[in-house]
Amino acid sequence: MLPQRRGQRSNQPPISRITGQVLFSQFQLYGTAFTRFMATSTPESWEVSAFPATAVALEAVKLVHWIAEASPRLKARMAGVLSLLGLVAAIFGEFVVRRFEIAGDLIAVACMITVTLLLYAIFKPVSKGLSLLATCFNLVGLACGALRWNPRGVDLTVVLNGFSCLVIGYLIFRSTFLPRVLGGLMAVGGLGWLTFLSPVLASHLSPYNLASGILGQQSVMLWLLVMGVNVPRWKEEATAAVE
Repeated sequence: MLPQRRGQRSNQPPISRITGQVLFSQFQLYGTAFTRFMATSTPESWEVSAFPATAVALEAVKLVHWIAEASPRLKARMAGVLSLLGLVAAIFGEFVVRRFEIAGDLIAVACMITVTLLLYAIFKPVSKGLSLLATCFNLVGLACGALRWNPRGVDLTVVLNGFSCLVIGYLIFRSTFLPRVLGGLMAVGGLGWLTFLSPVLASHLSPYNLASGILGQQSVMLWLLVMGVNVPRWKEEATAAVE
């Protein structure tokens, strides 16, 4: 799963290699879930084999409409919960129970899309344009993964997620409702994912680039889950943005 140069054997010990594969699968599975679902199922089998995942996806769509009325702290905590749920579902379907692979993938994709929209709603008061840019990076990345479009071996799902992390990191740094150190952590995560612009470089840096990507990004999501945002300051920025 991890890119390597042809003819070169991996020098990583088995545990490190497996750990790197698990971390990298978080974003790789997001992009391939839709294609796998369409390729391995028929309309007649959707009701039986994929109904739970389809129901979750529909509930995620309803959730998008509801978050407009939710408090900023609730949005932040929902983003943290769904980010963790998406990671667990992807790993569970891929490595634990293979027969639930399709359902796990669809749950992961639904969670990723919802988290992307929640982050847009959270950071929109800071900069509507940049928040929209980060959202587009992630959604386009998921589309590229679904189409299995990896020009010259570059995993665009991971790379575009890296660009999104950089934008979110900048928005965190500009905001007043989150600690600025979180912006730095998110930027470090983005730089880790951007090493996949060069498959050879990514292979040489593995698993350190994977660790920086996952830890940088998920540490911010963990903060949102546990601490949320500073609501009074978020409302001040939202009011200023409207005016």
